[in-house]
Amino acid sequence: MTCCKCEEYKWGDPQPVEYVDDEGKGYCLFHAPANYKMIDGCPYLSVAAFNTFVFHRIDQVIAKNKAAGESNRCNMAGVVFLGEISFSAYDSDNPLPPILFSHAKFQGETNFGNTTFGEEVTFDKVKFGEESNFDNAKFCAWTKFTNATFGKMADFTNATFGKGADFENAKLGDGAHFDTATFDAYATFNNATFGEWTTFDNATFGEWATFDNATFGDWASFEKAKFGSMARFDKATFVEKVRFSKTTFGNQTLFSNVAFKGLATFGDAIFGDEVSFCRTNFSERAIFDNATFGEKVIFEKAKFGEESSFDDAKFGARARFTNTTFGNMVTFNKATFGNKATFNKAKFGEWAKFQKASFGKEVRFENAEFSVMANFCYAIWGEGAKFDNAIFGEGSEFCNATFGERSAFYKTTFGKWATFANAIFGEGTTFDNALVGAETDFKAAEFKGRTTFQQTTFGHGVDFGTAIFKGVPDFGAANFTGSSSFREARFVRNAKFTRTLFAGEADFQEVKTKEKALRLHALQAASLANLSFTSLETDLFSFKGCDWPEKLLPEADGLQSGQDCKGLYRDDKACEELYRSLKQKAAAEHDQPMTSWWHYREKLMKLAGVKSRYPYIWHLHWLGLYWRLCGFGERWVPPLKAFGGMLLFCLLLLGMGGVQSETYAIHGPAWPTWENIQNFGSVCLSLLKYLLLIKEEAITFKPIYGAAEFFILLFTRLVIPIQAAFFAIALRNAYRR
Repeated sequence: MTCCKCEEYKWGDPQPVEYVDDEGKGYCLFHAPANYKMIDGCPYLSVAAFNTFVFHRIDQVIAKNKAAGESNRCNMAGVVFLGEISFSAYDSDNPLPPILFSHAKFQGETNFGNTTFGEEVTFDKVKFGEESNFDNAKFCAWTKFTNATFGKMADFTNATFGKGADFENAKLGDGAHFDTATFDAYATFNNATFGEWTTFDNATFGEWATFDNATFGDWASFEKAKFGSMARFDKATFVEKVRFSKTTFGNQTLFSNVAFKGLATFGDAIFGDEVSFCRTNFSERAIFDNATFGEKVIFEKAKFGEESSFDDAKFGARARFTNTTFGNMVTFNKATFGNKATFNKAKFGEWAKFQKASFGKEVRFENAEFSVMANFCYAIWGEGAKFDNAIFGEGSEFCNATFGERSAFYKTTFGKWATFANAIFGEGTTFDNALVGAETDFKAAEFKGRTTFQQTTFGHGVDFGTAIFKGVPDFGAANFTGSSSFREARFVRNAKFTRTLFAGEADFQEVKTKEKALRLHALQAASLANLSFTSLETDLFSFKGCDWPEKLLPEADGLQSGQDCKGLYRDDKACEELYRSLKQKAAAEHDQPMTSWWHYREKLMKLAGVKSRYPYIWHLHWLGLYWRLCGFGERWVPPLKAFGGMLLFCLLLLGMGGVQSETYAIHGPAWPTWENIQNFGSVCLSLLKYLLLIKEEAITFKPIYGAAEFFILLFTRLVIPIQAAFFAIALRNAYRR
């Protein structure tokens, strides 16, 4: 009768039965349970004695192989080791033969330290005790630990795996150490389970290493490890902290669908040509500071926890963060990106920092969402940076940033405030259809080429003060919903403001450009009423097709003379000079209607100054009389009113003083009888003909009372004819222009 396990595990030399269990199954010395190992019926075999039988069996195979020059395998499958055992005697001078430990059970501490496995070794489904030691072990051929179960401690420090090493489905205990281990060829840890403390520090992996679906416990460290051509951690799970600091990866690295449930550190790591963190979940903090990425890096659909850091990281071409979700804080400070980096549809939490980051060509943040704050201060962008349809939350900072050619913020939405102070924009920058929030700052920004803001909506407080436009900015149909400032801005060529809407004050004072460079064409009256400029800037504007308001901003409605819209004293003299300059400009352009318009406003402001100096007697000032009697020669209604008033005055004198003629007479006020009305009408008609200098024989009349005669003669012979001339001139000017 031979051992049932020898038959099961296909031993070439079945062993005699030494123990029979209650079911009648017989077991040899090697396969009997630990408490029932005996020899020749003698129980309680010692650990040392049992180990002697183990070594004897191995030595027999070694001797046989040497004698025959063969490589026969030593079958130790299913062996139940009694207790502590050491194989360290099998060193490089006396290596183990091809050996099979499948299904073996090591009861006590197992020591393979400094052991040399000369040829293939299999630990498939082996169960190790509390401690197993493989430090400095040398595996010369293929090594299999598939489905093996290790106790609390498994030490592979300085171990060398010459060819493939397979730990698939292995279960390693709380302390698994592969520090400075060397995997010359393949290493497979797929579906492996690691306990609380796992280290691969300074380990070296050859051609490829896979940890797909592996699970790591509380602490896992690959610090300064070196991976070969491929490293795979697809769907791996890191329960707590994991460290890949200063780790070097080969050409292909895969962390797709990985779950980092604790701190993940990749600081100073070096990645090869391709690395993927696609759909990876970083539950807590992730650190990639000073990491170096190769040609292609993918974080598509990855999710980051509260904090993540890529400070000073270096990305090659085609870094992809498409649909990536970042937590409350993510930093890319001083990070370097190659061409075609993309953050399309990425979602950023409260803080996103890219300070002093450097981007190559065609970097994209299209449809990206920044929840609260985005900081791109001092960032440098190559050609074709795109933020189309991006949404910025409360604030965004681009101060001192440098943009290359063809940067686009098409339909971008900015939050409460945004700053581009001292930023530099290349040729072809566009903010078309963007929605810019309040307090947007472009102070001292430099636009090197053509820039478009067509149909852009600006909130309250946009500031282009001291900005430099070296190309042609186009604000066509832009909407400034609040105040805006271009004070001291410099336009090297010209600027287009066609159909622009200024709902609040638009400050163009002290702008620097050439004559007629600021093209404010087809503006509505409401927009022109909000323009703030002085006579010094008038020649810099070109107004075509504009609908001018009655008053410009310096002469705001509802203000007393001497105050402006900010509660300061209005400078009537400055307003007068502004209108005079506009009049001169219109006259130079042969625009007669606007010349008349600005002349009238100019004189009104001059009259306002007279009113402020003589608040009670300004009506008697020559300018006041000029306005009342002549409408400054530009309005026909005031002289018409004065003319009508003089006629009524004369008639009143005649009616009150009495009129007599050869035919009839009116003696002072009379009842409106038909005869009186008829006589008085005849006198008025005759008088009107006389006043209008109609050459027709008029009724001879004179006042009955001499006191009215002087005034009648003065008005009818001198004042009324002069006033009629004023009215005629004003009427002519009003319609001629």
